[in-house]
Amino acid sequence: MNKTELLLQRLDDIGQSLKDSRQALALLALGSCGSERERLDQYSDLDFFVIVKDGYKQAYIQDLTWLSNLEPIAFHYQIQWTDIKFYLKMMFFVNLLSLKLTN
Repeated sequence: MNKTELLLQRLDDIGQSLKDSRQALALLALGSCGSERERLDQYSDLDFFVIVKDGYKQAYIQDLTWLSNLEPIAFHYQIQWTDIKFYLKMMFFVNLLSLKLTN
C-alpha cells in the first residue's frame, strides 16, 4: 500500500473509531484528503474536523484513545484549547480542530 492509500485507509479507520465511540457525530476531511483529492500525494497529511455530541468535546481532546487505539501517537501538542497537532508513529501528521456547534 502506498502513502496516499495509507492516508485514506487511516482516515477510514479514524471514522470507524469515532463511530464506535457513539459520541461522535461526524468526521469532516479537509484539503487533499477531503474534496481536493487531486492534490493527494506522498507529502499529504490528514486534516479533519471531528464533530461530537454536546458536552463531549473536552473528553475527545483530553482522552486520545479514539486515535491512539489505531496507531501509537509519537507526540502531540495543543496549540490552543481547540487545536491539537499529532504525529503518529507511521509519521502521519494530523491536525484536529474542535469547535462547538450552536443552533
